[in-house]
Amino acid sequence: MSGKGPAGKGLSVVQSIRIAAPPGRVYEALTRPEELARWLCRTARFTDEAAGALEIGFGSLSFPLVFLERVPGRRVVAAWGCGRGVGDRLTVDLEPHGEGTLVRLRHEGFDGGEAGRGEWAGAHEGWAFYLCNLLCVLERGFDLRAGQPPGTVAG
Repeated sequence: MSGKGPAGKGLSVVQSIRIAAPPGRVYEALTRPEELARWLCRTARFTDEAAGALEIGFGSLSFPLVFLERVPGRRVVAAWGCGRGVGDRLTVDLEPHGEGTLVRLRHEGFDGGEAGRGEWAGAHEGWAFYLCNLLCVLERGFDLRAGQPPGTVAG
């Protein structure tokens, strides 16, 4: 799903998935560098842990990610680089769903122009893959990226 960003400006990627893991476990996968490297990126390290600033790497590409809000087991908000400087806003809300978690992701920061629509389409496809990979890693211990060359950004 997708729609308009804040105050009707720009485009946002909006997706959700149910994962058979408790919210606390999903939260760890979203906030711990070693966990991020299991499903999202190849490498992740804090550049300033107190400020919640990380560098996440996709082979030869790396991007900044800064946690703006972390509520254990409930919510993660980050400023996300995606190669355009830190400016996109990524919000992930976690809701208990039976014995699992409903994960709701919103990635904001795409302008409505032609270039912004192209970036939005790539992010939409990318997040669909990475949320499925998060599910596979947490539920089955299997990384869908297995066998892909380093530097591959999406599946």
